[in-house]
Amino acid sequence: MVLLEQNAIPGRATSWLCRRAELTCLGFPEAARHLPNGSRSMVTGNPVRSQIAALAAAAPAPASESDRKLLVLGGSQGSVALNEAFLSCVERWPHEFAGWRIIHQTGRRDADQVRLRYASLGIEACVAPFFDDLVEHYQRAGLAVARAGALTLAELACAGVPAVLVPYRRAVRNHQRLNAYAFEHVGAARVVRQASDGEVTAANLHEQLKQFLTNDGLRCRMARAIRSLARPDAAALVAEQVIRSLSGESPAVSRESQRGDK
Repeated sequence: MVLLEQNAIPGRATSWLCRRAELTCLGFPEAARHLPNGSRSMVTGNPVRSQIAALAAAAPAPASESDRKLLVLGGSQGSVALNEAFLSCVERWPHEFAGWRIIHQTGRRDADQVRLRYASLGIEACVAPFFDDLVEHYQRAGLAVARAGALTLAELACAGVPAVLVPYRRAVRNHQRLNAYAFEHVGAARVVRQASDGEVTAANLHEQLKQFLTNDGLRCRMARAIRSLARPDAAALVAEQVIRSLSGESPAVSRESQRGDK
């Protein structure tokens, strides 16, 4: 048995099964500290589609082409709270978004309402419940506002898109917040905590956004930092460990991964 733990803190299934597994592949190095003694792990990163992994090797687009597209990503099902917080910022301070092309993934529930609100502001945003292919948008993006799911972060790292992250506050074991802090710790993102009051969340989001929207140097520095976290070879590393297991070889476990702090 070979496991893949995507988040910065292991879920219940991983915590229970890792003692029996030959190896647990980790999306975040931080997860190793939360595994029980005696479990074997290796930091592989989280696999992403090959087209997105390829972005890690591509040269960044010239600033004039890449720094004016803003992605809003609420995860595969969208995020009502994130949609509302971002739209509140746009409605209150529309001048700060001048010159930015907004690409907004809303989830199925909010798509029509979000389109109408942008239209009422005279903003021509690209709004969809879900984008089947984000590669082109990633290539041209200068900033993202997103939840902190493990795969979203893996894709942003490969694409080199700095982010303002609003972790889902009810995620199991608070894993989204810990994912986000791992990126913030190295200067790759800024974290906005979702408050119970949506107005507070919107105000906190605006405090971060107003720094990014006009500061090209800050975005460039954070783009370099988030690219440093990219693991475009994650799928190959995981596949290699599965093949080793099937062939009877011992897993390639690093000394750090064997440590186990619990």
